[in-house]
Amino acid sequence: MNEEEISHKQIMAVKRSIKLGRTLQKNHPEIADLYRKGDSMMKIVEDLRITTDYNVTEAVARGATQRAIWGGNGEYGTNQYNGLIPEEERENLAREHQINSGNEILRRGVGIHGLTPEQRTEVAKMGGKVSGSKSYTEGTKIFGMTEEEKSLRTKKAYERGLGALTAEQRHRFAKNAGRKAYECRAGVHGGTPEQKRENARKVVLARGQIPWSNEEIEEAYNLSQQEEYMWDSGSGRGNPNYEKVAQELAKKGYTKRSPLAVKVAINRQRKSLGEKGIRGKAWSQQERRTAYELSRSGEFQHTQGAHKGRHDYKSIAEKLVEMGFPKRTNASIRATINRCRDSLENRMDSNF
Repeated sequence: MNEEEISHKQIMAVKRSIKLGRTLQKNHPEIADLYRKGDSMMKIVEDLRITTDYNVTEAVARGATQRAIWGGNGEYGTNQYNGLIPEEERENLAREHQINSGNEILRRGVGIHGLTPEQRTEVAKMGGKVSGSKSYTEGTKIFGMTEEEKSLRTKKAYERGLGALTAEQRHRFAKNAGRKAYECRAGVHGGTPEQKRENARKVVLARGQIPWSNEEIEEAYNLSQQEEYMWDSGSGRGNPNYEKVAQELAKKGYTKRSPLAVKVAINRQRKSLGEKGIRGKAWSQQERRTAYELSRSGEFQHTQGAHKGRHDYKSIAEKLVEMGFPKRTNASIRATINRCRDSLENRMDSNF
């Protein structure tokens, strides 16, 4: 609001406050101590009976009390004078008053703190629409700045905010914000599973990548359950060989994928099917022994085809579930059986 927009009546009220502020400094120097003690402007006005003793409105009384503390800067032809409290001290006190005022409002549950989360969101939206629309129409605030001014404003905001934090503080801040968003089901955590999948698909397309089709995901998962697409040796023996799965998918006409992308898609499919996967619930000793014993039975071996004579991990998995054990993937069962066999062979070798 510029001077042309202020009415004559308002100007007179401001001048009255400035002049009365100087008078209050002389008649009530204790205002400084009351403010230091934590009393609000309104409480000081009430305790010193400024409205009645000086026959002014409440607004003028508050303004005069503030002028007594902060001083007069010579507005509208008035005399300048220093405040009762030095500048640095009163700025610190002002911050304390602001915090105390906010805590009091929070304690009483009034104002913004008296609204539900939904009501706060609605109020914020309304305020943003009104203020933003007005600023845009008048070409003020952010809409009245040049690109250089906007860039400088952003840089200063970063330096005062995230830029002033350590890496550890930024990490903690992001973690807390993410947890809060998850609890409120906001942002990426909001919406139905279908909406989340659609949003993920849009992100993939925006990056110039090709999203997975349901058919492609199912095919990758099925391949990962077959022995020929598992590691035959090493520490990963019995686990899916994602590079082989990726190569086979490409041969079948699907999009060429990296082994890591294939692994992520397969693990998501396992999760959607309710499987624990290789790194799921720990195997009990009884479950491991049972799986190994089943693998030695001819009933749980392939009787025909390219895998004739080999373990039928799918049948073993189904039998374990039937016996009350957790649901496992074929790869997990194969890895466990191989470890049991290796452990048994090592014990036998040590006896010779």
